[in-house]
Amino acid sequence: MANIKHVDFIERKLGGLSLHLVPEVSGTWQPAADVFLTEGHVVIVLEVAGAEPRNIDVTYETGRLIVRGYRQHPAEGKSPRSFVRMEIPHGYFERVFDIPVRCDAESISATYHDGLVVIEASIAKSELPREIPIR
Repeated sequence: MANIKHVDFIERKLGGLSLHLVPEVSGTWQPAADVFLTEGHVVIVLEVAGAEPRNIDVTYETGRLIVRGYRQHPAEGKSPRSFVRMEIPHGYFERVFDIPVRCDAESISATYHDGLVVIEASIAKSELPREIPIR
């Protein structure tokens, strides 16, 4: 029952999780993202298919997670004569996530698999609810 209380508390706290949008800058795009909770963790998943992991940077500042990178267009360097249709965003991208709970910065990990960047951060123990026994 205590685990359910922790998850409920965290969900209420993260209910206002803001996905801060970066001002539109020429050549930038924003990958789709999912943000969810597991027991004691915040997980952010970004869809960046086609971007090379070496071209993606993840930075954590207190309360803010920033993901920046670059996805090359398949025609880049091939001198196409014309484009019939261009729907896939490419070039520089950036997403900023304001996280309303403290995370343990040392616990943050980022992995790349099948075009997804998965970032996982442990919520600081001091942020989790604690039952105080009455003596």
